[in-house]
Amino acid sequence: MHGKKEDPINDPVGEIPIAGEAYLAEPPPPANETTVPDSSPSWQKPQPVWPEKITPGWRRASSRRQRHRFTNYLFWPGLLGAIMAFLYLAAALVVFPLVAPKLFSHYLEKKLDRPVTIARGEWRPLAGRLVLHNGIVGPRKADPFDRVDPLLSFRTLTLDGSLTLLLRRGRPWAAMTVQQGYVHLVRDEEQLVNFAAPMAFAGSRWFPRVLTFHNSRLEFSDRHQTPLFNLELSDFSGKLELNRGGGLAFTLAAHGPAASELTLQGMLPATGGDSGRAELTLHDLPLSSLAAYLEPRLAGTIQGGLLNGSNRFVTHNGTIIINQQLIISALELAPATDDDHTLPLLQALLTNRQQQLPLELAVSLNPAEPDNGYLHQLTAKLNQWQAAAADEPFALLARELPDLAFTRQITFTAGSSSLNREGGRQLDQMAAALNRRPLLALHLQGISDFTCDRQALQEKREQAVRQQRRQAVAALTRQLTGEEPGDDPHLSSPLTEFRDLRPGSITVGRDELRELAVQRRDTVHQRLQAALEEDGQARLIREAPLLAPPAVDEQTCVTAVNLRLGYRPTAAQ
Repeated sequence: MHGKKEDPINDPVGEIPIAGEAYLAEPPPPANETTVPDSSPSWQKPQPVWPEKITPGWRRASSRRQRHRFTNYLFWPGLLGAIMAFLYLAAALVVFPLVAPKLFSHYLEKKLDRPVTIARGEWRPLAGRLVLHNGIVGPRKADPFDRVDPLLSFRTLTLDGSLTLLLRRGRPWAAMTVQQGYVHLVRDEEQLVNFAAPMAFAGSRWFPRVLTFHNSRLEFSDRHQTPLFNLELSDFSGKLELNRGGGLAFTLAAHGPAASELTLQGMLPATGGDSGRAELTLHDLPLSSLAAYLEPRLAGTIQGGLLNGSNRFVTHNGTIIINQQLIISALELAPATDDDHTLPLLQALLTNRQQQLPLELAVSLNPAEPDNGYLHQLTAKLNQWQAAAADEPFALLARELPDLAFTRQITFTAGSSSLNREGGRQLDQMAAALNRRPLLALHLQGISDFTCDRQALQEKREQAVRQQRRQAVAALTRQLTGEEPGDDPHLSSPLTEFRDLRPGSITVGRDELRELAVQRRDTVHQRLQAALEEDGQARLIREAPLLAPPAVDEQTCVTAVNLRLGYRPTAAQ
């Protein structure tokens, strides 16, 4: 068997393919492909080509492998994210309420040098919102006698976080909302305010872009003022917003004393050199709430009145320009002394027929000059008006009513009490002014000149005597000639009463001159009373007549009625 060559055809074993050599039964490769000798190992032989048609079983296996690979990629990041979310929720719901109030209290105590108490805090993770409850900022630690208690308090303080704002501008908070807050501002005896200006807070990166107040309260106390001035605003609501340039825009509204309304809106610049603006609007603010400021400068007592109007503030290069347009209604003033009439007269000169007193004030303030502040300029204005009311009331009235012309005297012809055309026109102008100023009164004083009027009256009487004598002679002549029947001429004659009366012997005394002055005054009174719309009898005050001293010539004669402005006494006066 070892030397004999076996026949592969008749060998039964050779008919069974050997494992791993099935490729011998495959057809030969194409001519263009490189063939591998039969004697080469099996791993060098070409692998079989998969058919074009893939079976469904193989497709399902491939999909399972792809899903398994994708699941391996997401499993660990997802597990890590779930752990972080769990820790975030646990910290927000459990750890944060315990730690945040203490951290915020400690931070504010260091900034304000005041004790700060916050009852509790919460973090709402889905909204990115921090809520602090029942916070109180107390008096200064450095001053145990500080009477401001508390400086600031709130029921809820809500902070809305913003990741975008933090990355772009470094501000973690987009908005802050204060519910039922309370702020107590105080200016002490050294004119220092216990609260910093809004722009000082706006410069901090922890200050939110939008600050909103709801149903809050603001109290301002001025201890530098004597007596102490205190103003409280309730229902304080509004918004402060930082713009892109760094300025601060604000819109605030509140209720003042006796349900009055106040609104403040405007913009503060980012730097001192920029221009800022603001407008304060007042509606039915009681003047009694400002009495501590006004009464020492008015030298009187404010017993009533409502203030309406607007105050416009413009800042530029450190200078503040204030333009005020105010209207005071139903004003009741009482002078400090009975002899002081300038204040009620000023009120009467400025009060219109709607019982309103309009005022326009313009002042300019420079913080570098504290001695020339707003109150100083306001006092100067009031003193100027009171002096004008006392010295030049007609000039002040002419400034308020520029379309009318006024005079202090209504002149008459010597010896006459009849109005001329010019005097009637002047009285019509004065009546129109009194109709526009219902609180004004007018004092009337008739004047007779001892020289001019006496001479004119004497000439009139002499002329009247001559005329009567001529008429008596004519009547006697007619009786003697029988043209007119009469009594016995020897018993009674028209010339009897003129027997001792000669034109050169007629004299005019002081009584006649006073009577002439009274007649002139009454003539003016009747003309004005007929032109006044209401209550003319009470507004026209007739004074005692006056005899002017002897005149040097006719040009210095005083034959007139003097007009003097006054005021109608009210219940407060």
